[in-house]
Amino acid sequence: MKRKFFFAIIGILLVVSLCSLLRNTTDLRSFFGHSYSRRGLFFSQHAESRDHKTKSSYELYDGVETLLIFVGYPRSGHTLVSSLLDAHPHVIVANEFDILGQWQTLDDARRNKYFLFDQLVTNSKNESKVGYRSATVNHRYSYHVPGQWQGTYKSSIQVMGDKKGGKTTRQILKKENQQALKEIQRVLNIPVKFVHVVRNPYDNIATMLLRAVHKRNEADKGAKINDSRRLDVQIEKYFSLVQINNKLEKTFGDSLHLLHSSQLIMEPKKTLMEICEFLELHCDQKYVTDCASIVYKEGTKTRHFVVWTDKQKKLIREKLQGFPSIKDYNFYN
Repeated sequence: MKRKFFFAIIGILLVVSLCSLLRNTTDLRSFFGHSYSRRGLFFSQHAESRDHKTKSSYELYDGVETLLIFVGYPRSGHTLVSSLLDAHPHVIVANEFDILGQWQTLDDARRNKYFLFDQLVTNSKNESKVGYRSATVNHRYSYHVPGQWQGTYKSSIQVMGDKKGGKTTRQILKKENQQALKEIQRVLNIPVKFVHVVRNPYDNIATMLLRAVHKRNEADKGAKINDSRRLDVQIEKYFSLVQINNKLEKTFGDSLHLLHSSQLIMEPKKTLMEICEFLELHCDQKYVTDCASIVYKEGTKTRHFVVWTDKQKKLIREKLQGFPSIKDYNFYN
């Protein structure tokens, strides 16, 4: 009787100890799923594919052929383009992950391909569930592509990417971020390619202003925003990015693809095929058609939501002439 009582007490103590340990573990899956190896700390033992042909995460991520990074401007159309690419069966593009900034926060154990790619996949998956790519959550704009692969992939991933656009352009100016990019390239040991999305500068600047003064909703209801001083600030910000992006175009050469959002709107299928060719991806007709179906039929000309002085219009037009990729834009096209 005493022996039974003794073993019962031991059993209870073991259960209590295990429960206490699990309470201190923020995620049950992380308790059982962490894998420590010579490749470094890595969260998930297996990445999930929608077609259920599961590979080990190491095998999956070793198959990635290209890292894609967006550069450019805020409010220029990067979110749409990155969402279309994330819909490809062999592409994962995170939204606003900030690859250069995040890399520098990682300790040595996490500065490896497997941990980084796992974070990008997780971001893409979350974006498809609750973000702009969600089929069920309402946002101002929906970038969900029905019938395609947003947030997941089909058996393999060829291109892994991150969309941060304007911030990435600003970051590259700093030496620590240039060093981070070089280290990422060295660690991944795959080509890095860049996509630079350009929108009509007048619309881009106007939208930057509307966001800065929190007046977008008012403008949508017909109000015309008159704030010449702050508009001057946004013009200056825009052209500081133009100068950097112009240097990036020269520096990265054929590794950078310039995409005009107006071209995507007018010829979505052709423009998508050009991106696919740049990234060396096979894009079947269904993918291209499904993506083209969500592209706006007409761009929003936010330039008309803002009051401009003649001096401001002229200043922008003159500045544009110094940059080949945007020199043909004007207020009226």
